[in-house]
Amino acid sequence: MPEEPRPPRVVPSEAPTPFTPSRLRYFVTVAEEGQFTLAAERLHVAQPALSKAIARLESDLGVKLLKRHARGVTLTAAGEAFLPKAQVGHRPLGDEDSSDATEGHERHPLILGMGRRPGPCGHISGCADSPAPR
Repeated sequence: MPEEPRPPRVVPSEAPTPFTPSRLRYFVTVAEEGQFTLAAERLHVAQPALSKAIARLESDLGVKLLKRHARGVTLTAAGEAFLPKAQVGHRPLGDEDSSDATEGHERHPLILGMGRRPGPCGHISGCADSPAPR
């Protein structure tokens, strides 16, 4: 008896994703602090990891956002233009000054999560032909 064909395995895109919330938050914090060391302390991350994340953001965008100096950083023209967009993009949901559109409406926390358990077919990404678990 022939084996049933398995559904194709879904592989996440390898395309760069420069606008992750953490990269935007890192960039905004470095811009506010003017130093990688102070920003890393404020963010509770290692300074080399922060520096690497900012370098990756710049590489993915194709522009330098920060001008590095011996005693800190300053924003380039591209960094000045990008900062307001990054500030909006990393603002936490439910931020009090985010919008007047929610005035008079109840606020509820939004909880997001992603599991790493395999779906019914054994793949982490789930299975297109399998029924949803109950």
